[in-house]
Amino acid sequence: MLIIMTFCLLGIFLNPFNVFDWASQHTFFLHQMCLASSPVAYDYKDIWQALVCGQGLHANPTWSHSLKASGLIHIFVVSGSHFLVIGWLLGKVFFLPEWAKYSLFWAFNAMTGFSAPGTRACLALCLQNRIKTLPHQKTWVVGMLSLALQPAWIFSYSFWLSWLASFLLIMAPQDRFRISQNLLFFTSWSLLGSHLSLWSLILNITVAPIIGWVLFPLAVLSFLKPAAWAFEFLLDQLELLLNVLDLTNKKVPFSLSLGGLTFLVLFTHFCLQCFKLEAKGKKIF
Repeated sequence: MLIIMTFCLLGIFLNPFNVFDWASQHTFFLHQMCLASSPVAYDYKDIWQALVCGQGLHANPTWSHSLKASGLIHIFVVSGSHFLVIGWLLGKVFFLPEWAKYSLFWAFNAMTGFSAPGTRACLALCLQNRIKTLPHQKTWVVGMLSLALQPAWIFSYSFWLSWLASFLLIMAPQDRFRISQNLLFFTSWSLLGSHLSLWSLILNITVAPIIGWVLFPLAVLSFLKPAAWAFEFLLDQLELLLNVLDLTNKKVPFSLSLGGLTFLVLFTHFCLQCFKLEAKGKKIF
């Protein structure tokens, strides 16, 4: 572990080369091919490109504001949830071996432009069985390794947010409907300055799983007409729901500085480390 952390620190402070910028430049054609191949109606082209190609929703402010205010934007940004769904489908439905599954992870990551949250999540899944330590320490190592390979991400707000989200997932009590996790996320993002609607809690408990486990696979399969129809129908219902809740005009800026967010991530890891060490000591004695 000490050797890994030493390598990561040296990479962050001494490495002038950003690996994933280089990889993104050399696989940019995959991202362009994905954007050009949208098989759904024009009205929902932006949403399809966000889910499948990792394209931002900046060109569609109505959807962007609604999804941010509802707290559902994290599912439309390529992150860990995408890779979990892909991994489940590849392993449980297609029974692919581990090496093939991880290869497709990186192919998808390349197609979506090696985003900071997506790449950190991809690294975490590929290394989860190879780093033998506590979950919060794995999360710490993967984050540090990401920065060592891509030092520019030390200034990336999305990277630090995704890293913090991983720590919060570890901290949250586990329950069947993930109510505790969503409550912790809602509280944390609100404290960070995100003006979330109070509907966010309910929507993330009820609607978010449908988006992640139904809408995203339908988007991937929408080159088949029945899947495209189902995808567009579900988006119709989601748009109707968000309009009824009147979330489109809600402003959702983040007020916490990058330095403050960085401190929060480091402090969260420190607290988890102290808690685990204390629990370990109690168990021994």
